[in-house]
Amino acid sequence: HDIASSSGAQINVMIDNAQQLEWVSETWNTGGAKHTHVLGAFLKIDSGYHRAGVDVHKDRTAAIALARQLHTSEAVRFLGVYSHSGHAYNARTKEEAVKLSDAECAAAAAFAKDLKATGIPCDVISVGSTPSCAAAASFPGVTEIHPGNYVFFDRQQSATGACSEADIAATVLTRVIGHYDDHFLCDAGSLAMSKDSAPQDGGFGTVLGSPNLLLAAVSQECGKITVHDTVGKKRRRPDEAALPLGSLLRILPNHSCLTAACHPLFFVLRGDQVVDVWRPCRGF
Repeated sequence: HDIASSSGAQINVMIDNAQQLEWVSETWNTGGAKHTHVLGAFLKIDSGYHRAGVDVHKDRTAAIALARQLHTSEAVRFLGVYSHSGHAYNARTKEEAVKLSDAECAAAAAFAKDLKATGIPCDVISVGSTPSCAAAASFPGVTEIHPGNYVFFDRQQSATGACSEADIAATVLTRVIGHYDDHFLCDAGSLAMSKDSAPQDGGFGTVLGSPNLLLAAVSQECGKITVHDTVGKKRRRPDEAALPLGSLLRILPNHSCLTAACHPLFFVLRGDQVVDVWRPCRGF
């Protein structure tokens, strides 16, 4: 609250349980003096992902009751409903992702309509994920979409059809540091890439411009790059002359959100030239 008050920032929270609202209210009333800054609050709804949120299909009455508590609370300003279609990552075609997006929009919009019918304003209807938002051409009935990964894209997104590998904007620069009978060794391990795998091959990344070079395994500091005739098929013996020790490679990440969180600086390229350096906001 002090940070928000001094900086003028608007801090919003997502709530899907009455106990959470009680905690926010207790903090707001700490010391017997009410804070001047009021948090914005979204009611987190579950429209199909089943990770978090009030299930608007099974618990509609309870969801409306919690929305009313948020609307009448002095500690928060009720903004609207928020849904995350993380289950769109399971889509394997654009058509599947569009169907999931349409279902999420319909569920969120119908619930917001029910809130308004009971006298609860619902200014924001926020939905989406990168696979659903990349696939859909329209989002009927909602006011906001919130894809996040689209900033960089990655190999998980390309597996869903949300992008092609040519669309992936983030790579990790690594160096070949060893030659062995069945792999090259590079200096990009799990601390550089994360350990999220990709559904298309089970690896941890591929080399930009050389999709037959698969980052097949990672330990903390190092990665094993194997050579394939095609990605995921028939491993070949590495050609040491093609990638001598010290060769630099750029690896396309499986999950750019986690990979980006591993690094304190982002070097921005135009072609092969570094044109800027970005310092990301890090930590919790």
